[in-house]
Amino acid sequence: MALMQPLLKQNGSLQIGGISIADLHSQFGPGAIYAYDANRIIQNFQNLQRAFRDPKDRFYTRIYFAIKSNSNPAIIQLLHNQGCGADCSNLNEVKIAQIVGVPNSQILYSGNNNPLPELKYAISNQIAINFDSISLFNRASDSQNISQAPICFRYNPPQGLGENPNITTAGQGSKFGISESEIISAYKAAKEKGATRFGLHMMTGSNTREIKPFILQVQDQLRLAGKICSELNTEFEFIDIGGGFGVPYFPNDFPINLNDLGSKIIETFANSCKEYGVNSISGTLPDLMLEPGRILVADSAIIISQITNIKNSGEKRIIGLDASMATLMRPAFYGSYHHIYIDGHLQNENSSPADVVGQACESSDFFAKNRPLPDSLKEGDLAVFCTAGAYGFSMSSNYCNMAKPAEVLILDGKPHLIRKRQSIEDILSQTCLIN
Repeated sequence: MALMQPLLKQNGSLQIGGISIADLHSQFGPGAIYAYDANRIIQNFQNLQRAFRDPKDRFYTRIYFAIKSNSNPAIIQLLHNQGCGADCSNLNEVKIAQIVGVPNSQILYSGNNNPLPELKYAISNQIAINFDSISLFNRASDSQNISQAPICFRYNPPQGLGENPNITTAGQGSKFGISESEIISAYKAAKEKGATRFGLHMMTGSNTREIKPFILQVQDQLRLAGKICSELNTEFEFIDIGGGFGVPYFPNDFPINLNDLGSKIIETFANSCKEYGVNSISGTLPDLMLEPGRILVADSAIIISQITNIKNSGEKRIIGLDASMATLMRPAFYGSYHHIYIDGHLQNENSSPADVVGQACESSDFFAKNRPLPDSLKEGDLAVFCTAGAYGFSMSSNYCNMAKPAEVLILDGKPHLIRKRQSIEDILSQTCLIN
């Protein structure tokens, strides 16, 4: 069985970007390490870009990286150098995008319950804002000239789409978006306040590897866009269909067929624009906007963690690591699966079930339960977690006062430290004692 991306094996040892796991740990450990393969990130972006380029040049496709999935500036800069924009969920993410050189014209501020000063900053800097509340729009636009700021509203359709309920972001009861019955009133209010540039957004959920749900989503979104165009005599600069394109987390999972996905969405988008009368100000089709995160970076990264303890609890083998749920939250938070290799051990070795746990003082601090792992593994071995580039470090914390790990980017065969491991001084740097 082939190793999961981006790992390779040379002389029995695991490698990423041509560098052995052991060498990375020796250089940047002790402690857990996030390691990224820059070439894999670039390849993922270029594959997505090719898949969504309209061969008939009927519209332009914008790709804006969802910074919430991975907010390391070096990763964002790497993608921006390839032509990628930035999808930002708050002002801090906007600032990160600006710091690495993303122009305001390539930023979408797509927040949820954001403070008014942040929204007004975006308006005054002509950054496209995606509102998911009419009330927030009305308050943010008071005393603001919104004629040049692209204004977008997030549509909440009747049904969401996602790998599990925790990452489904639409449907009845969702905290995101505006229902169809209210959204026309939102655009009407924006026009009355002087807005002239518009987008329409929909994001229904995350990590879906089937194609048909995305097609149905685009059709529904364009139907609504056509209704808004007809009733309000307006046009759209862009239609943002969100992201949510899934990746394999299990070794035998099938990847989403990007070329098939792209070609079908392209034709659905163009045909639906024509069917429902959706045009841009220039008289052509609006731009198609994507805001992927996971599919660009998830399979580019691993976590390297050392086995610190092996013990038995009854008949159960428990493998303890120098990482924790503070390092990788997804298994404890979502019950998510991350495949684990043990460096230096063959995949076909004799194995038996084991629980893999972290060092947090929590009963939920499990990475895996009853996971088949080599019988011969020992304390000091290196465990490697796959598919860790999205919602990995960005969800990490200082719980139990544990330091956030180092991040390393492998570029042109060389490791670059892109985030230092925290020290206790870093953790306490914002605290104050009472004199």
